[in-house]
Amino acid sequence: MLIFGPHLQKDEAKPNNALRVATEHSWDVIQTFWGNPRAVSVNTNIPADHAPQKRPMWVLHAGYLVHVGANGEKMKRASVQHFRDLCVVASKLGCPYVVGHMGATKGYDTERIIERVWECLEGSGLSESLASLGVEFLVENVATVAEFNQTSRLLAELVSTVANVSWCLDIAHAHAAGVDADELVATIREFPPSVCHGNLPGSDFGCGKDRHGWLHKSTHRKRIWYWRTVMEAVVAADIPIVMEGASMEGEMADELAAVRAAFS
Repeated sequence: MLIFGPHLQKDEAKPNNALRVATEHSWDVIQTFWGNPRAVSVNTNIPADHAPQKRPMWVLHAGYLVHVGANGEKMKRASVQHFRDLCVVASKLGCPYVVGHMGATKGYDTERIIERVWECLEGSGLSESLASLGVEFLVENVATVAEFNQTSRLLAELVSTVANVSWCLDIAHAHAAGVDADELVATIREFPPSVCHGNLPGSDFGCGKDRHGWLHKSTHRKRIWYWRTVMEAVVAADIPIVMEGASMEGEMADELAAVRAAFS
């Protein structure tokens, strides 16, 4: 079953506006940042009118400047605090998931990457604190071409060993990292991601460049084949899908219509 909706930006992403827009368009899920996506600190004060209510699933995305595989003690501490505070916000809002970027993997060996991720999720106590909040933290795969990232299975296996943590699949990232489509489908079936960023690849396979394409105007058959192959597995598993990119006032409305048509 197709369970999907957009990542909302700018004024659309303000909590009350986001919920109104989602209701008007009958989206199953929405994703937003909480505040400035380039800020490290998180405001955990929640206005009374943002309290949980019956509405679409709401996913919060962590900021750009923090990441799960942070290298260096200062950045690791800042990232963990950001994630912890954002999970507090998510708990207050009734959001089940917080997504955080994996971070750079290029130039690091697999053993060191796994160690960094483990330190952030388990060694810092982040995983333990999630239990009382009722929030699941999702680690998103990245586009960097590296041994660790060329098989999303490594990330899926790693997070499956940490309580209250899962992963978020970004299809465009996996394509850019050179992850084989059939291998990715097998991973999805064995270790289902909690959320999928269903972005059409916008760059060449295995190039390491994070680019999103547009299904509603793409003519690139290989990228569309890859996207469709993976999306079919995601849809079959009833995994919530978030489409990222332009605002609803831009091309996102056309993109969402194209995705719905592809699986209607």
